[in-house]
Formats: sequence, structure tokens, C-alpha cells
Amino acid sequence: MNATTRALADQARAASRDAVNVLHAVARSSGATVHAAPVGPITAAILGRFAALAFAGDLTLCEHLSFTAPRPAFWTAWSPKTIRCAHCCEAEAARIRGTVEDRTCDRCHRVADVVHAVAGQLPAVVVGARAGRAPYAVPPVQVQFGLCSPCRAADQPPAALPESRPTTTRRTA
Repeated sequence: MNATTRALADQARAASRDAVNVLHAVARSSGATVHAAPVGPITAAILGRFAALAFAGDLTLCEHLSFTAPRPAFWTAWSPKTIRCAHCCEAEAARIRGTVEDRTCDRCHRVADVVHAVAGQLPAVVVGARAGRAPYAVPPVQVQFGLCSPCRAADQPPAALPESRPTTTRRTA
């Protein structure tokens, strides 16, 4: 590994640690907790949507993110074409706060009185230099989505989850 790739990998590890800290801070601010849970079928399908967009080249980074300076990033199922920095993600959440879109399940698309905020953290990935290309890093991405109560129960049976506080607004960084 050359010095540039090693430096980028160090930055990516630091960004991944920062991203986990952000995940915990967001949970604390909304009175929720972070817990490990098996990936349920609905979460897997939403992660599949994210992966499909990424592999098709249909994702863009907000103007504050870069493949050469990794930092925590956020992908929201309700606005799926852009990976955002914390500031832009909060602006996107503010845009829908209190609207019908805010109360819409990201799986079944029904409007619900209660939407459970769900998030998962993907680590940064560094791709080393190849044939004239400089190394680059995909930032650590927090995947965020909201599920109505029936979809949440179908994804994670209640016995698998700690007691949670449902939200009617989505909380982000």
C-alpha cells in the first residue's frame, strides 16, 4: 500500500468512527438507543435499493462530500439519489418535517400516524490506486429510512427489538 492510499485508509477509519458516534448522538437526541439487530427482509430490500443505485452509478454526493476526503455521509430512502453530508441531510429532513412525506413508510408507502426511524451504518471503503487512477474512498454511509408499525414488525419481530420510541418526524444528524 503506497503512502497516499495508507493516508486515505487512515482518514476512512477515522470517518467510520465518527459516523458511529453520530449514529449514537442522533439516537440520544431523540430518546432512542442504538442496538445491533439482524438484518430483516425489509431492511435488506432497502439496502438492496441503495446498492442498486450505487452499482448503476445513479448516486451523487452533495457538494460537501468528496471521494478523496472521507467523512460521515447519509443516504435517505425517501430522497434516494444523493448521499449527503450531515448539514445537507438535516436540511433534507427539515424540508419534509411535518409533511405527509414525513409520515410515509419507505417500504409500503402508506401514510401512517407513527413512523419508526431506522438507520444502519456502512463503513468507509478505500479503493487503492490502479492503472493511472488515484486511490479513492467511499465515505461511511448511514442508511436512514422510516417504517410504519406493521412494516417494522414484519422486518424485526418485537421480541428482537428493545423498547423503542416511535417518531412522527425523522431525526437526522
